[in-house]
Amino acid sequence: MLAAVLTIVGDRAMMPTIAVATALASAAATSDTESGVTICIFRRCTGGYCPGCGGSRSVMALLRGDLAHAWTLHPWVPLLVAQLIVCVVVMLWVGIEPLRKFVVPVLVANLALGLTIWTIRLTTDVIPIPFG
Repeated sequence: MLAAVLTIVGDRAMMPTIAVATALASAAATSDTESGVTICIFRRCTGGYCPGCGGSRSVMALLRGDLAHAWTLHPWVPLLVAQLIVCVVVMLWVGIEPLRKFVVPVLVANLALGLTIWTIRLTTDVIPIPFG
């Protein structure tokens, strides 16, 4: 469906990215994300939890349709997915050009929000702090 949306908009450069993302999501949806080896570079290097900690599990919960559990695992992921849906709807409605001026402010706001969520999760022990 997203490929059809992008074809309508005319951005064919995103097709390979969408194909890879779809393949990874399909593979991950069938895997157990609660155990196993971590692939997080931040965690491997520092032993700590990165701002995205729980994000993969949150995506998997969303793919299963469990919004409440996804929010519990990482509240940033459902917010980003909601933004993506709004962006696609707006692109279909008014085109891509009006959105271009919002890219940098939205990216900065998302970065600030992500770091704020991470700080809150660390200070409230929602995720354990393995340092010292």
